[in-house]
Amino acid sequence: MNEKGRCRRVATEDRRAVGRMLVETLRFFQSVVNSFADPVLVIGSDMQVKLINKAARDFSVPREPLERKYAENARCYQVIYGSRHSCLARGRECPLLEVMESGQPKAVVHEVTMKNGELRYYEVWASPLVGGEQEESLGIIEVFRDITERKLATEALQKSRDELELRVEQRTADLKKMNISLRQEVEDRRWAEDQLIQSLEHADLVYRVIP
Repeated sequence: MNEKGRCRRVATEDRRAVGRMLVETLRFFQSVVNSFADPVLVIGSDMQVKLINKAARDFSVPREPLERKYAENARCYQVIYGSRHSCLARGRECPLLEVMESGQPKAVVHEVTMKNGELRYYEVWASPLVGGEQEESLGIIEVFRDITERKLATEALQKSRDELELRVEQRTADLKKMNISLRQEVEDRRWAEDQLIQSLEHADLVYRVIP
């Protein structure tokens, strides 16, 4: 085998070795993200999902029929929400657009109706994904965390505070009314006393004048 052939074979073997390393690295990274209990998505700037973990695949929401199966090259709203319409079209904030515009991490809260009809609240943490020598924006990494219990507890606490504040305001108003009533009663008694004193003085004067 001549030198040119040997170089070709070495180059081919190197490419295969690099390919195997990339596959192993990707498998390792997939196993890492699969270990997260929360849904995790790696989304490109084109809204296409590049990588998802098992929790995201198993996200239990009602899914609209699509022409193709959900996969990594599907749109993020198709994969996680089973919808043919974007988050903005459904009245949700789009963390991808906000992060791409600002370059800063962003957290939004999405209301999600689950497959069993239950309404749950998810906090979506989105962080910018950059790469290359110029550190150009490639997309985002999204993590979904169920905050339903925390949100309901916060709302219940706020409701209790509002009710307590309302009761305090009502009690304060009642006390003000009672105070006004007591003042009026005191003034009425003073007036009655003054009238009685004047009547007694007048009667005394008449008694003295009349022989």
